[in-house]
Amino acid sequence: MTLSGSPARRAALRHDLVASIETDRHTGRPSTNSGNRQRYLNLARLDLTEHLGGTPPHRPRSYDFGRVTILGEQIVQQPWPEISAEIDRLAKDPATARTIKLQLADHTWCAWLVGLIQLIELFRQGCDVLSDAVRTMFAENVLRHFPPGLWRMVADLVVDRFWAALTTLLRSHVLPVGADLLRALRILTVFICPSIEDHREVYDTAMRPLMGESFELISDGVKAQLTALFTAWWGEDQPYPG
Repeated sequence: MTLSGSPARRAALRHDLVASIETDRHTGRPSTNSGNRQRYLNLARLDLTEHLGGTPPHRPRSYDFGRVTILGEQIVQQPWPEISAEIDRLAKDPATARTIKLQLADHTWCAWLVGLIQLIELFRQGCDVLSDAVRTMFAENVLRHFPPGLWRMVADLVVDRFWAALTTLLRSHVLPVGADLLRALRILTVFICPSIEDHREVYDTAMRPLMGESFELISDGVKAQLTALFTAWWGEDQPYPG
């Protein structure tokens, strides 16, 4: 699921997803299984894609398209070649380097985006988000998930590159700290995460607030089904406010 694709392609994807939804034979409602959770998450991503890309010529691209694109390029895509080369140097052998890179792709990036969102929410009202104190908190939160040794060295490296790219971006004032930045970070996180049902912080910190947005980024029907499916999955009464 990407941000690209023509309106016709997106419509075909939506049709296929809806057609593949499994229903309970007794109630006729969507079954509460992993397949349906993934289908409705992808329907939500399609709704977000519609918001970002618009439907020419009557519905132009959202400003969020530019924000999400800039964030993805500046803090994830552009630093990667340098990070990859440094991992190769630190790991010594190709097999270890490959294992580390695969691990980074499996929830590490989205976990760091979640941490960034949480820090911005915490400090944007009364503190410089790019201060040394906030960077230290971010680094400590990230590094505690990694064992000492090679993994810690790699994590420290990625934090440095990630934070340097973020600092450059925010200090350019292209993306000022505020609600627009948070929304763009949440959208990026939802698209990056490989399995939201296995990463609850992504659901709580990114998907949940997007479902509550006043811009109605995600359709009511998809929100209702996501709510029901994830309520059953996590056994809660209210998985998101609103």
